Amino acid sequence: MPVVSLETNIKVEDSKALVAKLSKLATQVLGKPEHAILVKYTYNEALCWGGTFDPAFVLSVSSIGTFSPEKNPSHVEEFTKFLKENLGVDDKRGYIALEDPGKDNIGFAGTTITKLHSK
Repeated sequence: MPVVSLETNIKVEDSKALVAKLSKLATQVLGKPEHAILVKYTYNEALCWGGTFDPAFVLSVSSIGTFSPEKNPSHVEEFTKFLKENLGVDDKRGYIALEDPGKDNIGFAGTTITKLHSK
């Protein structure tokens, strides 16, 4: 169920290649199968950080049962490294938000994940 959403004011030549690489990384970092991962990239020229329009980002990662205080620093480190290598963005120019919405709060195939797993 992981959803990885990257929003940045950095325009990427080949957004599909970036998304494909981010999907592979999410598989490794989150330990979830790639067929269950949704990744999106949004270019937003009006994304402002600290009062400037210098390169910036916000990366939101939602996943059920993946995050913990012990694992989160490693997750953030891996995603930050990816953003530096692929976008050249400074790690102090954005946030990475990790969220576990819970099985009751995610819908798939016409029901919730909780109901789907109880069948």
